[in-house]
Amino acid sequence: MELHICGRNDGAVVLLLGGAGIDADALLSRMPKLEKTYYLLVPVFSADESEDARLDALEQMLTEQFSGRIWGGYGLAEGAGLLLRLVLRGSIRLRACVLEGAFAAGEGIGGGPTETKLIHWAGAKDKAAKKTREALLEAVPSLNRLTIKKLPKGECFAAARPDLAEARLIRDLGQCVTVTRTAVLDGSAEDIWERMRLYPTGDAALVGRIDRLRFDGEKRTHLLEGSSKKLRLWSHQVRLESLGEDGTIRTDQVELDAAKLNAVYRPLAGLLLKKEQRALARALKRGRHAL
Repeated sequence: MELHICGRNDGAVVLLLGGAGIDADALLSRMPKLEKTYYLLVPVFSADESEDARLDALEQMLTEQFSGRIWGGYGLAEGAGLLLRLVLRGSIRLRACVLEGAFAAGEGIGGGPTETKLIHWAGAKDKAAKKTREALLEAVPSLNRLTIKKLPKGECFAAARPDLAEARLIRDLGQCVTVTRTAVLDGSAEDIWERMRLYPTGDAALVGRIDRLRFDGEKRTHLLEGSSKKLRLWSHQVRLESLGEDGTIRTDQVELDAAKLNAVYRPLAGLLLKKEQRALARALKRGRHAL
């Protein structure tokens, strides 16, 4: 798998997976505003790669480069089936996914996603896509749906009406600004994880209401989500990765939506992450001197 990246460095990370007859690069050429809105990941697979191999490659890439979570995804036909399978694996967190057309929903969808918002696009004349939707609805009653009444048979929304498809995709996926900071800390992942549990992140300085607080000891991740009068969304994930005797990598990633104030909150988020990582590094150093 090769990965093409384009778009805004501070935009929400979105995965694009095309289908037979129209690849993701072709989709981008029809919807140029996507590059001005998102940080886009466009995987290119070789013809001999199996679907399982493609899933493994996507999972590994998203875990290593994006700490196991991205904002959303768009999949067309076979690409939609691949995207759905990625969501169902449960190891990668996506906030919203748009699935277009007909594809094999796959076995085991009954245990489907609990956090990812799923939206299915289908043409009114596409009987195969209707069958896909029926299968999805049976397993995921909360499925959001868009039926494109005048979509020519055999065409996708982006090919027939790229202007409308682009606007609708941005609306369905939503928008945010992302801030990521990584530091190598001189301490074991186990010790740093225990310290994180005792002294969680200092997001309360910006967040008035905490909507979600979750620790995952198996993945060594900490997630805090909240909001305030000026912040529609503040989602801060911390992930630890052991380097053995060489220390621990700590990756902080914030997704935030402050509407017109994004330009103000983005540097504030960067300063907060820098302050927290430096404070932790100093605390670890003091702890070693106390031994």
